[in-house]
This record gives sequence, structure tokens and C-alpha cells, in this order.
Amino acid sequence: MLGPLVHRELKALDDTKHEKLGRFAISHDAAQAHVTSLDLWVCDSLAELPKAQKQSVIVAVAQTYVLGASGIDDLVVSEALAYPVTPTELCATSMPQFSEIIKSLRPRLADALGEAQIDTIAAELRALHKYHADSKSFRDVIAAFDHRLATFDSM
Repeated sequence: MLGPLVHRELKALDDTKHEKLGRFAISHDAAQAHVTSLDLWVCDSLAELPKAQKQSVIVAVAQTYVLGASGIDDLVVSEALAYPVTPTELCATSMPQFSEIIKSLRPRLADALGEAQIDTIAAELRALHKYHADSKSFRDVIAAFDHRLATFDSM
């Protein structure tokens, strides 16, 4: 099992020899090694299958592995990181805190957005901090919608 990987690492893997999902990949050889190590009868039965059917079993096992790894990764990432999402939380996020968030996500953000866009987001946060500090009416409006379940439209 390979991962978590960034987009360019996943792209570099041969699609004919690997199964990929999310940020994970597994080679067909690794999936076959796992299947054959399950039990003697599995090893013998796999060897007796026609080549196409054997490949189908290996691909299915590989897909199951990357599906599981990707699903677990999504759960772990979402539970481990509680990013600021409400306007008040964003306004209370200091630049050092924001820098730590960006560092933890930089490979994914750089692939998805590019370095220039990351700098733009930081500039927008600085502007938000300044406006929040300078405008009491803005602070009052933000305080009225300060809960995690508020929808964007309601804000």
C-alpha cells in the first residue's frame, strides 16, 4: 500500500499495474501477494483460474484495499483537524496558527490551487483581520451568525 500520496506521485504510477483512489495506491503484485498468503486453498485456487479471471480477482482485492485506506484517511483527517470555519473562528485565527494549518495541508493545496493561490488566501485572511478590527458593525454581524451549522446563505 502506498500513501498518502500527492497528486503528482499518484500520476507517476502505472495505471496498468496499480489501483488508485483518493491519496492511496496499491500495486497489483502487492494485492496478489496478500491474496496468496491468505490460505493454501486460496493460493491453489487462484493459480488454477484463467488469466483474465485471476486478474479480475487481483484488481478487485486491490480496489478494496485502496477504498478502505482512502475511507479511513478521510475519517482520520476530518476528526484530527478541526479547522476554523465560522467567521469568528477565522477572525480569531492568528497568522502563526494559519501558517501551521497551511503547512499541514500544503502538498494537497499546492496540487489543487498552486502556491500563488495559497498566498492570496493568506492576504485575504489579513484583510479579514483588519476589517474585523476596524469595523464594529462587521463584528456585530459576524457575532450574529457564529455557529458551525449556519449555512452560507443564511450568513
